[in-house]
Amino acid sequence: NPDARDVLQEVRKLIFDNKFSKAQALIDQKFISKTSHGMPYQTVGNLRVFFPGHENYSGYYRELDLENATALSRYKVNDVTYQTRVFSSFPHQV
Repeated sequence: NPDARDVLQEVRKLIFDNKFSKAQALIDQKFISKTSHGMPYQTVGNLRVFFPGHENYSGYYRELDLENATALSRYKVNDVTYQTRVFSSFPHQV
């Protein structure tokens, strides 16, 4: 929910002031997803992809960008840099 960031400090203050009911009400109103009611995804399993010749990689790097809903991974084999970037959208189910 994009409104969550705007009320985070207020929620924290309510919790520290032991006003748990008010904090929960604000969380229910501003934190919970507007389109899917916060339904979590469950993993089906693990997927491992092996690329022949990529056993001796270097410079492995990964990054999670919550602002843009992307995950990046990058590594180097010999003099070639490989990079993947994936996008996810909970409301669009991708």
